[in-house]
Amino acid sequence: MFYEASYDYHEDPNHGPESREAYGAMRMEFSNSDQWAFEFSRLFEKLNARLVPATGVTVPVGAYEFTHSRDLDTLSPARPVSGTRQLTSGGCYGYPLRAITWRGRVEFGPRFLMEPEWREKWRYNRVRGSDVPARRRQGLDATGGQ
Repeated sequence: MFYEASYDYHEDPNHGPESREAYGAMRMEFSNSDQWAFEFSRLFEKLNARLVPATGVTVPVGAYEFTHSRDLDTLSPARPVSGTRQLTSGGCYGYPLRAITWRGRVEFGPRFLMEPEWREKWRYNRVRGSDVPARRRQGLDATGGQ
């Protein structure tokens, strides 16, 4: 088991905070080579100009604080079905995001295998003024990529 922590702080020319990130992680590897990890970060970002990340989406000038957390479980490659399941929770500039991802490897014999990836995201559609969850599903990809 090991722990990791970091703190990054950046100032603007007037010596005020421009951005900062506090990050912590804990990881374990079990005797069967399975792994578990948890990561957490707390972020601050000050925007001095409007941010337009996509057409029709504008993030106004201001100071933003948000958190991110990830829980990861990895099954050992020695198993016939292996891979990593990741739960993500957090947000960015006032827009929450929740996601679950599985990226793995399924062996059907010594010469045939498949590396699928599955992702499900939940985000709240505040861009259009609604708090109704908007869901997007990305399907099973036999090549393992997107």
